Amino acid sequence: MPAKKAAKKAKAVTSGAKGKKTVKKPAKRPAKKKAETGGSVMSPGVLVVNMIPRSRSGEHNQDSEPNLTVDPAAPLNMVGSAFTPDPGGGPNAPIYFSTDGGNTWKLNSIVPGNGTFGTGDITVRFSPSHTLYAGILRGDVSLRMNILRTASFTSSTPMTVLLSRDNVDQPYIQAARVTIGAVKKDVVFNGDNDFNAASGKTATINHTTDAQVAAPVFKTTRIDSRVPSGVDAPSIRPAIHSDGTVYGVFLHRISASGSVRRYDVVVVRDDKFGTRSSGRYRLYVTRAGLEGQWRQLVRRLLDSHQRD
Repeated sequence: MPAKKAAKKAKAVTSGAKGKKTVKKPAKRPAKKKAETGGSVMSPGVLVVNMIPRSRSGEHNQDSEPNLTVDPAAPLNMVGSAFTPDPGGGPNAPIYFSTDGGNTWKLNSIVPGNGTFGTGDITVRFSPSHTLYAGILRGDVSLRMNILRTASFTSSTPMTVLLSRDNVDQPYIQAARVTIGAVKKDVVFNGDNDFNAASGKTATINHTTDAQVAAPVFKTTRIDSRVPSGVDAPSIRPAIHSDGTVYGVFLHRISASGSVRRYDVVVVRDDKFGTRSSGRYRLYVTRAGLEGQWRQLVRRLLDSHQRD
């Protein structure tokens, strides 16, 4: 080899203390992690797991519109829901649950009203009291909404029906553990599209400020103060802050022409867990539902809350 290159090579080999040979070896690449439970590691800290239990791996149900909740006081406990019928064809639809942080999953058929697809719409939320709540459309009765509760999501006892309403669509439930007065209580807020409302103002929140008592009292509030063109869109989403602030977000229809519909994105707010004497959430912010407006809406919402 050329003299210069040979010199460089000798220097690299004999550059150790007192002329001892030291050879630099390329660093070993870290071995790829293998998931112990059959999941695939996509990046550090992300594990993808099929929630369908291994024993049911041959099933071919729709299993769509999944929803997931994690117990904030015991984060290894998780519950999921989807359009999944009871494997045995019984009267109750299943939830998915995990007690090991989502590594393995089982089914537990405790949701009343199993039908062809299990339930209709279903969302689930844990409270820090470990109580699980669900807002569902029953699978055995069209547009019948139930708000449900169980203190033990692994028990075979069906969930308790706390509220039942007909002609209601798309329940979306939220739960929190808060101090009211000097007492810790579970509060539950369920957004839904209630077709029983007058003048098309279907955006509705049903809530209770004491969800753990035997028979909680629910208050129904229409949160759209304006008359829409037709009815409000189905998705009504509540959010609970521990200081008593509750937000509701919904789509108020401005106009409709054939399949073309225009909406306002509307945020309403109550400052005392929905217990204000007026019984109405006040309009907080509204933006035309156009591309590019979302960032402004969220920034205004967060800034206003911080100022308050």
